[in-house]
Amino acid sequence: MGVGRPIYDTDGQPLPLPAWPLVSSFTKPNGSLGLYYGGTIADGAMVRALQYLKSRGYKVLFYPFLLMDVPPPDPAPFPWRGRITGGAADVAGFFTRSDGYLRFVRHCMTLCEQAGGVDAFAVGSEMVGLNRIRDAGGSYPAIAFWRQIAAETKARLGAGCRVTYAADWSEYRYHDRGGGNVDFPLDPLWADPNVDFVGIDAYFPVTDEARATTDKDAIKAGWAGGELVDYFYAGPADRDLARRGYDPQRTAIDDRFYALKDIRLWWETGHVPRVNGLPVGPATAWAPRSKPIWFTEYGFPTVNCATNQPNVFIDPKSAESFAPYYSNFGVDRVVQRAAIEATEEFWREPANNPVSPVYGGPMLERLLVWCWDARPYPWFPALTRVWADGTNYRLGHRVQGKIGNMRLSEIVADLCRKAGLGDDEFDTEALDDEVVGYVVTERKAVRDMIAVLQTAYFFDAVERDGVLVFVKRGTGTVVVIAADDLGASDGDADRSRVKLERTQDTELPIAVDVVHIDEGRDYQSSTVTVRKQVGRSDSVTTFSLPIVLSVEQAQVIGQRALREMWQGREAVDLRLPTRALRIEPTDLVEVPVDGATRRFRVTSVTYGKPGLVLVRGVAAGGNPEFLGSGTGSGSLPPLVPEPIAPVRVELLDVPLMIEAHEATAASFYVAACPLGGGRFRGASLFQPTADGLDYTVAAVAIVPSVVGALVTPLAPGPVWRWDVQSSVEVQLDFGTLQSLSDDRILAGANGALIGDEVVQLASAILIAPGRYRISRLLRGQRGTEQAVVTHPVGTRFVLLDPARQVRPSFPVSRIGTGIGWRIAPVPQGPEGDPCRGGRLHEYRPRPAAVHARAAARVA
Repeated sequence: MGVGRPIYDTDGQPLPLPAWPLVSSFTKPNGSLGLYYGGTIADGAMVRALQYLKSRGYKVLFYPFLLMDVPPPDPAPFPWRGRITGGAADVAGFFTRSDGYLRFVRHCMTLCEQAGGVDAFAVGSEMVGLNRIRDAGGSYPAIAFWRQIAAETKARLGAGCRVTYAADWSEYRYHDRGGGNVDFPLDPLWADPNVDFVGIDAYFPVTDEARATTDKDAIKAGWAGGELVDYFYAGPADRDLARRGYDPQRTAIDDRFYALKDIRLWWETGHVPRVNGLPVGPATAWAPRSKPIWFTEYGFPTVNCATNQPNVFIDPKSAESFAPYYSNFGVDRVVQRAAIEATEEFWREPANNPVSPVYGGPMLERLLVWCWDARPYPWFPALTRVWADGTNYRLGHRVQGKIGNMRLSEIVADLCRKAGLGDDEFDTEALDDEVVGYVVTERKAVRDMIAVLQTAYFFDAVERDGVLVFVKRGTGTVVVIAADDLGASDGDADRSRVKLERTQDTELPIAVDVVHIDEGRDYQSSTVTVRKQVGRSDSVTTFSLPIVLSVEQAQVIGQRALREMWQGREAVDLRLPTRALRIEPTDLVEVPVDGATRRFRVTSVTYGKPGLVLVRGVAAGGNPEFLGSGTGSGSLPPLVPEPIAPVRVELLDVPLMIEAHEATAASFYVAACPLGGGRFRGASLFQPTADGLDYTVAAVAIVPSVVGALVTPLAPGPVWRWDVQSSVEVQLDFGTLQSLSDDRILAGANGALIGDEVVQLASAILIAPGRYRISRLLRGQRGTEQAVVTHPVGTRFVLLDPARQVRPSFPVSRIGTGIGWRIAPVPQGPEGDPCRGGRLHEYRPRPAAVHARAAARVA
């Protein structure tokens, strides 16, 4: 932290403290100024926050750390503080210079003093690079400064304030210098009498799965073993699944000395440095079991595969922006909750967290989750103009607005109890999805309420031994059907081995609409449409779900529903012998069909005559896990009115673009585009009523057009043939241009309006942002030969596209009559903000041009 405003004493007078610079902005790649993270909290606010927390009975750990404000064009912008390094001679200066770390941390101590004290204080955190600087004598000079700060903290904040250093999980244990040479640079700090506990920011890799896991037992097992306990990867290539498939090359850890994640072994043993792989010299100052451990930070981001690599985070502006190993970058809130619960449960077990005979307390004394953000939810993350790091919320470690939500298993269990079932009569444990909210507005059967959840979360129910078991679709037991079992029959009437039915593609939906309650838009109704990119169907299926969802969650539901309907268009009927009695609905059966093994999800099992089992199922994929890629659209939009971007509108009196536009209708075209890079919602064209008392909507341009102006003049040129001499430069307000082949141009492509002249351009070369040089032109097209004149700088340029430019209609009687059109951005009315060129346009429509056409006949 560091602030630009003073703190105040109890009399309201500012204390004589040095001012700290408030640096929180950076230059974006486009040259605009952007916020880094929104600014550091003021001293006064910090003091009041500490006092308030203490008044509420909370214990407070004051945890200062550095944010690296290193913006572009640095090749590694906004790095992690653990990258701070240098030579041994540089270490003292880092701490002692006039604006160095000692000044900063003493300032933090002063804040704690003014607040009346705190319960714990971290002298620093995750300074990995700094702490691994080794001088010529084999010492680590930064450690002496941490011990000095710890002593000062004890002296100033009192013996009741517990002091620590929050070590990164990769540095708390040892420094492996390579070649079997291992030191314990932090042990003198851990053994220092002014340090009360070992602080670890515990972002260890917990799982090592190619897919996301929410299995709490697997996560617990990952704390006890797995990567960095039982094995490690010698390099990135050994972990690479793309190269090795699902057979990564793991190297066993035979010597537990190197088991970085085995916290207990490190805590309960002495530490002897190694030279060339052998223990050399006496043990360090660390006394086994002498002090408790705190997880000063631990947590998991809400991103797919978070437990594989919880230490990474996604922040596009930072050089440290990474997704966990094997992640598909999709939002996954379930994994965060499951991982936190599993972590808490694992370390609560006495077998995993022994009691010290030295101080009589557990090894792991406290676990502090990163992070509950002090900023008010949902204003953070919504107000990104105030807090620019709000964009990192959806995939980040923050838990507010996430971890407190209900689980699907809890809701279904409650509904089962309402239906009269006892807790031993149903099993919902497999339903680990998150549910923000489910609204029931009318009386209905419990079965119908559960059916709505089944539609959204893709699970089924099956009765097993008197227990109603809920199974996530695609995760049932896999049963292999032998070829000899196919075609069982009680007679000779039907000996078909496998019956396959396939639904016609035209009977399946090409799109799915998911109507839901939008979590990010004040819980209003919203619709997300997911469309299949290929197919021969025109039908659309609508799911009306009274469930609170983010846009991204609704997209995933639509994607999976569409996938299941198309994949499941193949149904299978099997006639199997008695031994198939073990098969039940929700199972997956693998059936040999035409020399290949096919997988089907069983939807029903019935029994024919004695000895005959009838199984029906639908085609299912081999991968039961549906992974929807992150789109970014699931982020919370602002909960305050969003500014409306200004627009530019051009009224185009040009010949008809397509035959469908009636040549006899009096009209023109409307082109619109956003200005300043804002969000374009559209532009409305209003015309006055006959009595002049009101306006009506004449047209709405929803799709932005490519619009700009000439920045160099265009001289007259030839018509009816290529103008290869002229060229002109255009600066676009919106859109892009492209070069096309002569064949495409002669077929009518790349038409543009320059002034009142219609041209076609074959060459468009980008020479600066939004600026193009266009050449190889066809001039005076579509009957505009008379408009082939010198076009000065500033002449309008519009790329003609009937899909982008709308054509209003009005009575023929108004041809030649001045009409005071009004133009405004959507959703504003005729009194809305001015558009470029003014709100009031008097425009006199002319009759549409008529062009003669002829066809050549070849004998």
